[in-house]
Amino acid sequence: MQSTVSNGKHAGPVWQVRWLDRGPEREEVLLSISTDGRLVQWSTEKGLEHTVLLRLRRVPHHIGGGGLPPAPRRAEEAAAAGAAAGATAAQQLQQRETQARADRGAAAGDKQQPAGTRRPPQPDGHPAQEQRQEQREQQRGRGQQREPLVGAAVERDAFISRSAGGLCFDFSPRDGSIYLAGTEDGWVHKCSTSYSGQYLESYRGHLGAVHRVAWSPYRQDLFLSASGDGGLRLWQEGRAGAPLISFQGGGEEVVDAAWCPGSSTAFAAVTSGGRLEVWDFAASTLRPAAQHVSTKARATAVSFAPRGAPVLVAGGDAGGLMVFRAFNLSDERGEGREAQMARLEEAIRANAAKAPAAAAAATGRGGS
Repeated sequence: MQSTVSNGKHAGPVWQVRWLDRGPEREEVLLSISTDGRLVQWSTEKGLEHTVLLRLRRVPHHIGGGGLPPAPRRAEEAAAAGAAAGATAAQQLQQRETQARADRGAAAGDKQQPAGTRRPPQPDGHPAQEQRQEQREQQRGRGQQREPLVGAAVERDAFISRSAGGLCFDFSPRDGSIYLAGTEDGWVHKCSTSYSGQYLESYRGHLGAVHRVAWSPYRQDLFLSASGDGGLRLWQEGRAGAPLISFQGGGEEVVDAAWCPGSSTAFAAVTSGGRLEVWDFAASTLRPAAQHVSTKARATAVSFAPRGAPVLVAGGDAGGLMVFRAFNLSDERGEGREAQMARLEEAIRANAAKAPAAAAAATGRGGS
């Protein structure tokens, strides 16, 4: 089987494919995401059939930061602009009718005057002539300064709707209908399989393309994002304002990342320069706990063995695999899941307390 234009073939490069297990009562489906802006679900039950789960669209960037203005505010502004435009149009119509009646009355008065008694033409500078000229200029001015209609009133927030390229996705371990999608313009969108063209939440914390998103295997409302801006971010679902923790390595693009199943605070990442990094944010958010650069091949992808086995595998650009053994994981220390969760919560609290101090220090350095 092969996808074609007639059965949903992507129009751009495909950056991630994944099988999704939907439980024992439903068949497994294949998912793919592409820079053509589509996340597609493929079924092989009756040939190769496809369903578009998501059509990514670009999000406008407003001066001063932030995302789209709140919908209620936009509605109120549109309603107010519409009311103002309606009132202005009504005033202009009334003024035109008044002027027309006055002109018809003046013309009728001229016709009723006997021959020889009709008013002579008034010279320039006559008060009546100046009054009529002033009325005409005011009328033209009002026509030029007409208030915009509702569509034009919100034009300052409008933007050309275009698709956004998709690079990665991950489904929530808590709810199989919820998933994350990373885009080439730096956004992470939380989406639902029930809506193909609407975002539930949008997270903005990267200046480069988002190459990987991954939910935490320990706390199901946390997820990690890796970006071409050289940074990694830890996010909390429902808190789209700012990441919980930011990690910045050596400045190279981060092309892949994966959580460690054996430790609640550890993950691995691969950079565009081929460096393999292992982070543990319970120890530090400034530098990785371990890193490796091969002289034979550059690492391009990374994955941990499932079910907590202390094995880390990295794919290389020469076609080979590099297998590493991880040490000092929680299973080796005898920590259970409760102890893992407690360590994760403590690491998040400690780093959240450091964030204001770091921001204040940065502000102080900038002021000096």
